[in-house]
Amino acid sequence: MVTAGETVLVRMLLRVSSNQQLDADGDIKVQRNIVSEYIKIHEEWILDTVKPEYYEGGVSGYKNSVDDREVLQEILADAKNEEFQILVCYKDDRLGRREDEIPQYIKKLARSGVLVFTVKDGCITPQNHTDALVNYIRYWHAEGSSMDTSQRVRDAARENVRMGRNQGGNAPYGYKLVYSGEYSKHQRALKKKVIDHERADVVRYIYDLAKNSEYGYFKITAILNADEMLRSMSPNGKVWKCGTVRDILRNPIYTGYEAYNRRTKVDGHFIRLDPSKWVLSEKCNTEIQIISPELWEDVQKLREKRKEAIDRAKERGGHAPANTSNTLALINVSYCGYCGRKLTNGSKYSYWTTRDGEKRSSIVGYYRCQSKHQAEPCPGRGVYRADNVEPAVFKFVSDYLSTLEDNTVVAAKLIETEKEQKKLAEQKIRDTKKALENLDKDIESLEENIPGALRGESAFSVEQLSGLLERNKQKRISLQETIQTMETDLKSNNSDSARINKYIGSIPSWKDAFQNGTVAEKRTIINKLIERIDMKDGEITIYVRVNLKKFLSRNSGYKVVQEPGL
Repeated sequence: MVTAGETVLVRMLLRVSSNQQLDADGDIKVQRNIVSEYIKIHEEWILDTVKPEYYEGGVSGYKNSVDDREVLQEILADAKNEEFQILVCYKDDRLGRREDEIPQYIKKLARSGVLVFTVKDGCITPQNHTDALVNYIRYWHAEGSSMDTSQRVRDAARENVRMGRNQGGNAPYGYKLVYSGEYSKHQRALKKKVIDHERADVVRYIYDLAKNSEYGYFKITAILNADEMLRSMSPNGKVWKCGTVRDILRNPIYTGYEAYNRRTKVDGHFIRLDPSKWVLSEKCNTEIQIISPELWEDVQKLREKRKEAIDRAKERGGHAPANTSNTLALINVSYCGYCGRKLTNGSKYSYWTTRDGEKRSSIVGYYRCQSKHQAEPCPGRGVYRADNVEPAVFKFVSDYLSTLEDNTVVAAKLIETEKEQKKLAEQKIRDTKKALENLDKDIESLEENIPGALRGESAFSVEQLSGLLERNKQKRISLQETIQTMETDLKSNNSDSARINKYIGSIPSWKDAFQNGTVAEKRTIINKLIERIDMKDGEITIYVRVNLKKFLSRNSGYKVVQEPGL
């Protein structure tokens, strides 16, 4: 502990609680000057030259706990290392405003031999019980003051929103901030939102997919990421995230109405409040309107309808995942038997009303041919109903598994193939990326030759070059989708070993596990047993991975023939 007349090392704590103060930098300079002058009047104090100050910018001393404030923890660690003896700040509220934490924090510093001084109150480290009580009252009052200030800020924000004023912060996607020419009472230049027209077109496209195609944000995100130009227009310029699309679909700002109190913080996490609790501006600001209020309301109704369908399914004891791909057990290994392209998820929700007026819904599973979906040549079917093709494959797998007498034997064989499976998948991804790279070069070459064709300097016409360029661009989109699918499949397959090990020793047989398992568990077993399933109208060809002499040889094609109309 510091004694009278002893030379001691001193450090300063400087803090501003808001980003506005941080940007202005004026408050910090004032604090630094005042605290420095206060230190100079104490002859025995020496400002530490190694680390003269601790700086905390844009951090609320009321909203943030001591444990979450890195600077306070740094001060405490340095105090325990006996690096200094006195901490000085402008006022006690620079330490914080929590009456239940700050007095205890000051005591911890004191136990490490550090006294706390403020310019306004001198030493605030308690020397006796009376000092401790005074400290408690001081921070109890400071916390109450912060609560009052916080309430005033919220009230002001509500009023500003009602008046249609910008609330600060970052601009939502589709907008950018420009100076408005107005100033706050503290003479800070204020900004306003203006429409970023290129990104606004993306917002309109997202709402069009949600309304007219009735796509959820998972599907919309996949569509945006499949297009190179749209992907480059994502907020980070690299990839769209589902959370971003979801926020765009439920933010009323795009209708021209400012909003406040859309979410609140609980246990360190933000939760979305019911729209009835939102505060909206009284008038529509047409200068920032990107979509109509009617379109926004229609999209909200569709989103709520989808949510209600899922909730009803859960109440009936079922499981209705938002991602309908989770309802398809063959999604990772099924291919079109005609064009050879991998089948994708074509499932959708089906809604109907009973004679009693009860609204019901269910998920109808479909395996969809990518060529047909993208209007490319393929003599086969566009979709194959899951409830038609899956039973035949399930029966084959059950018969296959019934030949296995020992769980550990098949588990060992399956795990043994995993490295080979992963290696082949990685090679396919590399080959496809190389093909995409070569295609990009072809596209670049075609684009460079079009000006020559316009001048009559090329052996090909502009129409020929343009047609070839358009086909190559469509092929590029297809290759990008293929790469994305293969990378997703590879990531999914990497976690399958854990699922396999789960079954060993915990179930009577692999056949029982398959017959009684969930869709996800069936898919895991199928992915390891089956390399590929080719689907045709009336015929399914299954290629197995594991070489079991009792049943089939590796990669032999087992045909399941059905009546036409799969």
